Amino acid sequence: CSMNGPRKTTVLVLIALAGLWAGMRADWTVFRRGPSDFAVAAVDAHRRYLRGALPLEIASGDPARISHWFHGKLGFDFRLPDYRKTSGQAPVYRIKGARLVGFHGDYAAYVAYEMGTAPIGLMVTSETAATPSGGEWTETGGLVFHHERVAGFKVITWSDRGLSYALVSTLGGRGEKSCQVCHAPGGTNRDSL
Repeated sequence: CSMNGPRKTTVLVLIALAGLWAGMRADWTVFRRGPSDFAVAAVDAHRRYLRGALPLEIASGDPARISHWFHGKLGFDFRLPDYRKTSGQAPVYRIKGARLVGFHGDYAAYVAYEMGTAPIGLMVTSETAATPSGGEWTETGGLVFHHERVAGFKVITWSDRGLSYALVSTLGGRGEKSCQVCHAPGGTNRDSL
């Protein structure tokens, strides 16, 4: 049984359209990527910390002591901001401590905070190891912040001065309140980063 002219053309057009549709779906899947690997890694580290599977290597609330502890352990220079010195106000959070975490075959910094009883995690690496992307984004003070939801957590990622940051919390809104670990409420403080 062979197909004749119009019927054969209709079948070929349907096959071509099906192929085009499948190709468009594949492209759309790439376009609609899931959360960035940096956001996923930050959430993974934070979840392991919360479960007690990732203990802090330094328990201290002193930003200078934590910065000194990281010195020489990372492939980049990282100084933890001292909110009290840069803002002149008492912090609305408490630093619990820090540790090294693996990321892309190297080490990143993980700092644990607490705002009230809400735990907050900050993961920091070099901008060459992670470029924040994905989710909704906003621009404030010349910085682009990416807001994502990963496994029930709110993640804010951004880059500044050669470093990339991922802030993980369950705080209200898109998690902006967690930004107070580095910035005074209602303002920006880029010099503290």
